[in-house]
Amino acid sequence: MSSGAWMMALVILIAVATLGFLISCTVRSIRDERSAHRSVWREFGLSIALMVLFFVTWAAQFIAQWQRFTDEQLTDILTYGRPFSPMPAWGIDGGGPMNPQQIDNLIAYLHSIEIPKDQARKEATDAAEKERQRLLGLGDSLAAAQAKVAAATTDADREAAEKEVALIETELSYNAGRYPSMGQALFNLNCARCHTLGWSYDEPRAPGTGAYGPPLTNVDNQFPDVDDQIDFVTNGRKRGEKYGLNGQSAGRMPHFGKLLSADQIEAIVKYERSLRETRS
Repeated sequence: MSSGAWMMALVILIAVATLGFLISCTVRSIRDERSAHRSVWREFGLSIALMVLFFVTWAAQFIAQWQRFTDEQLTDILTYGRPFSPMPAWGIDGGGPMNPQQIDNLIAYLHSIEIPKDQARKEATDAAEKERQRLLGLGDSLAAAQAKVAAATTDADREAAEKEVALIETELSYNAGRYPSMGQALFNLNCARCHTLGWSYDEPRAPGTGAYGPPLTNVDNQFPDVDDQIDFVTNGRKRGEKYGLNGQSAGRMPHFGKLLSADQIEAIVKYERSLRETRS
């Protein structure tokens, strides 16, 4: 077996071990907390279903995300990781254990399991509609969270509910005067993790004000011609290539043409250009 295959086996082993740990925790909870004369599924069915759902959706999302990146971008991400995220560096140059050939083998494996483009687009569309409905329901979510605060019987429950209220109120303040659009939903799911500080750990700041990626509140200065911005989001640029008026690509910007339709990318760009209204 090649060294690349051994590393792939190690990655799979870690994932399986994580799943096994969660299953063992669930089994211990069932053993220690199960009520007499009640079925396991009736008492713990929701926990089991949520655990299975988490791993299925995590795997599907992981596979789908790779379609945003070129092989060069994947190599960069896998080699150096993302220091601000749980993604570790796997390449030797980034301090990890894998040599360039092993990284190439891993990318080849990812290509072998990636889902078809049509399926990826359908999943992206379904997820965006779900996010849009979440945005539309923020008012109801706030009322429900406030009710949790009123009904809390312990300090821990009250503190958790108050934190939830604060997060929803903050998000509502950022959306004040803006009706939730499909462009906003698509931005949240595809762009916010890099361009909105705190999005990845559920403490988002103002949309598009910059994090790993640059702020977008002046994106119309870089792209006076909206078609240039649409092309950039669709196709990206290789490292060193020019984009917009004065931009030079670092090669890290994903290209979304494989994952999203032309109409969806246009909707994202329209939303991004509306963020200039948040400039201080």
